[in-house]
Amino acid sequence: MQDVPLCRLSHDRREQLAAEIGRLSSYLYAAEHRLLTLLREFDAGRGWEGLGFPKLTPVSRAVRRASAAIQRVPNTTAGT
Repeated sequence: MQDVPLCRLSHDRREQLAAEIGRLSSYLYAAEHRLLTLLREFDAGRGWEGLGFPKLTPVSRAVRRASAAIQRVPNTTAGT
């Protein structure tokens, strides 16, 4: 396998990339939190019953556990 030449980033470019990566990551985390919060409400209201899903799948069980856990973590729902 050939060595790939390293691309050196300028200090300014490295700072730009790090800032944008951090900003985009925060959007993803916020969206994931919102999705889990909505899924928890949907599940608590048994919204899946009327859609022909009598039993939870392994994936939905994992989502249920994650959405319930996120509610137990302090300050994760602040501002929502």
